[in-house]
Amino acid sequence: MDPVKDFINCNLDMFVELPDEELKKIHKVLFGILRDFVTFCDDNGLIYFLGGGTALGAVRHKGFIPWDEDVDVVMPRKDYEVFKREFPKAFPAYRVEAPNTGTVGNTAYTKIKREDTVLLEVVGDKRHPGVFIDVFPLEYAPSSGFLRAVQGPYYTLIRDIIYTIFYSASYKETIRPRIGNCPLKTRLELRAGYVLGRILGLVPLRRWINHLDKAERKKESDLVVIPTGLHNYKHELFPASVYFPPKKGMFEGMEVNLPNKVEEILTVFYGDYMTPPPDSAKAQHFFVDIDIPEEATR
Repeated sequence: MDPVKDFINCNLDMFVELPDEELKKIHKVLFGILRDFVTFCDDNGLIYFLGGGTALGAVRHKGFIPWDEDVDVVMPRKDYEVFKREFPKAFPAYRVEAPNTGTVGNTAYTKIKREDTVLLEVVGDKRHPGVFIDVFPLEYAPSSGFLRAVQGPYYTLIRDIIYTIFYSASYKETIRPRIGNCPLKTRLELRAGYVLGRILGLVPLRRWINHLDKAERKKESDLVVIPTGLHNYKHELFPASVYFPPKKGMFEGMEVNLPNKVEEILTVFYGDYMTPPPDSAKAQHFFVDIDIPEEATR
């Protein structure tokens, strides 16, 4: 079990409820960021794909999954590097947090944030809590099964270290005041994670993030993978032909790029992806602070 999820279940009263009107506002802000991202990529000849639940939303709902509050996009490494360098110049109003740049965030992928908004999760970035979309680099994977068997667990280990350090930074303010509501096992796991994060954090978080970002870059092959994706390395691994060339789809009335064989990806991630899950299985995010000004939704 995930001790942070256990903590959430013990402290449901601390989270902000997300009424439909607030969710609609978040969707408008997310769509505005995505529209600017798509415009930039189209204008500069950059390849991108909708990823994860955003691709699922495009296929099943032609837009947002009604209960979802995030957007994921994927870019091949070459295009991703151009995006990291040039997008902040084209859209300076956004805060772009990206590995191996002057604004490294808390993850080994990129976030485009709208800072006149607030959407803060229980383990979140309190300094810059704006609504954001995630941009993941799509990497080539080695043809050798042995090398993949080594690299996959290594990437996962570094990802876990990054999360543990980030979690420890939220512990004192968010976790510790309410840790007493949790069972003993959960309290011990949360405290152990905090101590481990403090020890690992002797090497600054940005160095772990930058290291993973560089380690992922591999020479071209017939396989691609998203090492920083939400699923494990094995499930993020596909033949390159599954992604390339991108094909067109629709998302909230806007033409977007989808992976060439998006159905294969969605089947691996979600199984029977065209059937919405029961309420108990729907992905949930728990927020401790929300502020979406009306002007941010225009």
